[in-house]
Amino acid sequence: VSGISGDSNVTVRSDFWYAGAAMFFHHLGFGVGPDNYGYFYEKYRSLKSVKQFASVISNDAHSAMVQSFATLGIFAIIFFILIAVSVINSLVILMRNDIEKRRTYLVLGLFLLVYFSNSLISPIPLPNKFLFWLVIGYVIVQSMKYRETSYSSISLRALTLGSSVLIMATTTLLTASTIKYFYAQELSNSSTAP
Repeated sequence: VSGISGDSNVTVRSDFWYAGAAMFFHHLGFGVGPDNYGYFYEKYRSLKSVKQFASVISNDAHSAMVQSFATLGIFAIIFFILIAVSVINSLVILMRNDIEKRRTYLVLGLFLLVYFSNSLISPIPLPNKFLFWLVIGYVIVQSMKYRETSYSSISLRALTLGSSVLIMATTTLLTASTIKYFYAQELSNSSTAP
């Protein structure tokens, strides 16, 4: 992008993203673990970054997508994609079936779009993350009242089975990430011990 390519903020962020991409490709399955980006940043930053911005350190990739890829791996990304598809599907169902609240659902959809686009280039404050998950939960739950009438009992069983598998996979992923985190902490403690 002309005009900003020489901007040091853009260069620093691109270094954060490069390090996050390197973390992801070296820890493809489960990432480096939740909240471990900062712990692994020094290991994966480029030599150019070290020379140009030696004093810059980071505990965040400044991109929710890069952060998620780096810290949670491919399985969590698949989970997030499933959530995104579910939210889009839910918004479509709500816009079709609840004409009186269509404007409300449009505003919620725009909020989610702005959140996603902003999260690609900036860290998101914690209250906004809570609001994001609240909106997603609200949209999915509201759409369920229209889904129940349109699904057959076989579809409901498949949805229940799929949800159960998804919950078990997520639990397994989080457990594996937690174990990996504690293992990394143990390695760190043993390498710094005299």
